[in-house]
Amino acid sequence: MDFNLVLILILSVITVNLLVVGFYIVITLKDFRETLKKMNAVLDDTGAIVHGIANPLNMVGGIVSAVVDAFKKTRSITSLRD
Repeated sequence: MDFNLVLILILSVITVNLLVVGFYIVITLKDFRETLKKMNAVLDDTGAIVHGIANPLNMVGGIVSAVVDAFKKTRSITSLRD
């Protein structure tokens, strides 16, 4: 009879322990999901900022390239006249 009582007690403790660990895992996974959502929002904002900075820089690069080409063509025309 003592063996059955000890076995029931051990199974009860293990069951309670597994319930507590399962609950803790669920809470941890919810926090992890929230963290991932926040990280995704930060990455989206960062992508928008980088895209907003890259477009004007590309335009400036295009303008500089056009000015350099105009100077080269002007030099080639003036060298033909000489």
